[in-house]
Amino acid sequence: MTYKTVDLRSDTVTQPTPAMRAAMADAPVGDDVFGDDPTVNALQQRLAGMLGFEAALLVPTGTQSNLCGLLAHCQRGDEYIVGQMAHTYRWEGGGAAVLGSVQPQPLNHQADGTLALDDIEAAIKPDDAHHARTRLLTLENTFGGQLLPFDYVVAATELAARRGLSRHLDGARLFNAAVVQASQVAEKNITNQAAGQYQKAPLATSNVAIAVSDKAAAAGRDAADTAVVPSLADIHAEARRMAQCFDSVSVCLSKGLGAPVGSVLCGSRNGRRRHAPGRHSGCGRAVCAGPPYRAAGR
Repeated sequence: MTYKTVDLRSDTVTQPTPAMRAAMADAPVGDDVFGDDPTVNALQQRLAGMLGFEAALLVPTGTQSNLCGLLAHCQRGDEYIVGQMAHTYRWEGGGAAVLGSVQPQPLNHQADGTLALDDIEAAIKPDDAHHARTRLLTLENTFGGQLLPFDYVVAATELAARRGLSRHLDGARLFNAAVVQASQVAEKNITNQAAGQYQKAPLATSNVAIAVSDKAAAAGRDAADTAVVPSLADIHAEARRMAQCFDSVSVCLSKGLGAPVGSVLCGSRNGRRRHAPGRHSGCGRAVCAGPPYRAAGR
C-alpha cells in the first residue's frame, strides 16, 4: 500500500495547485518598476480593495513587508511597541533597528496573545529628549495560532490612536483569523436566533417562563454545537473589519493561501510611496514579476 506524506511542520510548506501553476504560466507580464506589470497591479488593487485601503504594495517576503510598514510609520530615533514573541520583533533579524534606526519596545504577552492595555499605555514615552519617540503599535493576528479577540483589537488600536500612535498589523495569517472570526460570528447569530424563537412565546406563569428559558438555553447549546462553515463573503468581511482597525496591514500569500512567494502591504497612497523605496532597496528591480504572484489570485 502506498501512503501519501502529509507535511504538518508548517503552513509555509504549502504548494501551488495545478490551477495556480496554469495561472502563472499564462500570466501577462510587464516591467514592475514602470508600473507596467498588469498581474502585479491587479493583485495589489484587489487586496487593497478587499481590505478597504487606498493602495497596496507587493514584496517578496513577509519580513520585508513588515519592515516597509514599520519604516513608513517610524523615522530614525523613533520607537514601536511590540510583543516580546511577535514575529516583527523576534524573528525578523532586527530589521527596523538595523536598517531604520528604529527602536523596538517589547512587552510581555498575556495568555491569549494580547498585550495588556495598561502595559501599552505605560510603555508610551513622554515627549522628552531623553527618550525615543513612541510612534507605532504593532500587533499580530493570528498570534501563536490564536485569534486575537476582536473587542481587544478595537480597544488596543483605539488606545493607540487616542495617544497619537499609528497602528500596524502583522496579518501574515489574517485570512486564517478571518475564518475563525467569521465562524464565531455565524455561530453567535445562529445561537441568538434559536434562543429568540422560544423567547417570543407568551409567558402565562413563572413555571412556563422557566420552561421557555430552559428550552432557549438548550436551543442555543444545540446551535453552538453545530459546525458552521462561513461563506467566502463572510470571511472577506471579517478580514476587512479587522484590517480597518489599523493604518497598515501585511498579508502573506505563501502560507495557508498557497502561493509560492510574496506578501502584500496595504495602507494609504502616501504610505505606499514611502514603502516603495524599501522594496527596491531590499530586492532590486522587479521585471516581469507577475507570474509567481498570479497564483495568489487562484
